[in-house]
Amino acid sequence: MPARPSDSKELLIGIDAGGTGTRAVLVAPGGTVLGYGSAGPANVNTVGLDAALAQVLEATRAAWASAGLPASPAASAFIGAAGLRASGSRERLIERFQAAGAVRPRHCDASGDTESAHAGALAGSPGITLMVGTGSYCLGSDSSGRRAECGGWGWLLDDVGGGAFLGLEALKAAVRALDGRSEPTSLSARITRHTNLPDVRSLPALIQRADSLPTLLASLAPLVLDEARAGDSVAGSVLARGAAGLAELAVTVSRSLAWQQPPVVAITGGLGRSGEPYQPLVEAAVLQRLPSSLTLPPRLPPVGGAALLAARLLGWPVDQTFVERLRASLPARKSP
Repeated sequence: MPARPSDSKELLIGIDAGGTGTRAVLVAPGGTVLGYGSAGPANVNTVGLDAALAQVLEATRAAWASAGLPASPAASAFIGAAGLRASGSRERLIERFQAAGAVRPRHCDASGDTESAHAGALAGSPGITLMVGTGSYCLGSDSSGRRAECGGWGWLLDDVGGGAFLGLEALKAAVRALDGRSEPTSLSARITRHTNLPDVRSLPALIQRADSLPTLLASLAPLVLDEARAGDSVAGSVLARGAAGLAELAVTVSRSLAWQQPPVVAITGGLGRSGEPYQPLVEAAVLQRLPSSLTLPPRLPPVGGAALLAARLLGWPVDQTFVERLRASLPARKSP
């Protein structure tokens, strides 16, 4: 166990408040993680600000307890919260987190969870983060501090290459095959078994009664991966279209920025780090469109990115030693 500072007010909190869970880390000067806490989902748009704040505070208290220290106002805090930008609740979240005594006044900031994911993936360095989960989004920053973004419009408008996109394309393929407008696909049988439907003709009723259509669609993405892996050409073409669309996001962001050297593209998210067969397709598509770029896994998870951003609020030197110490002391988790 690393030595703890004598003054708990020297510590900072980094928080990743996502749609599936909330994570918090308590970090000492120099980058060592002293405590880690977790709590439930905290997407502001889904659960509301009150419930999201409750999860953020629970994870924060758990991080202090994990460090064996009484909960105190941290020197600084950064909260990356899913749905925060769209909800317009940033200022209220900051105010209420400070009012709860979790952080010293004027040393707290918050943003959507994409900000902390970007900071973590590149460890604060210039580059592009391509985020591929249920949806898709791309964020880049160059050495001058200029930023560019692309995608993230939601499953109905876009989110090309994400889980909901793959699921929707699979449903389209099934109904087109039933009509005879495209070749037969093993996706048809997999989808009906997965959804407990008698046949493809029942899909419209399933869609109408779904509580969360994006969740339903994203649940079909693993079926597309499985069938593509088994050799189904229709499933393979769905993945190829998704990969091409993701590469377009990265190219669009790259063209908006100025690079002193070839950009690094960090590919993150559950689908982005899913391995064969999709991840190599995405990486290859990016390299085909940006041949001088370098695709890499994320250096830190989003909660680590939140810690980096909290450190910058205090003016702490965030160098490679800090980043490596932070990465080495974070609890082992699956890639974000």
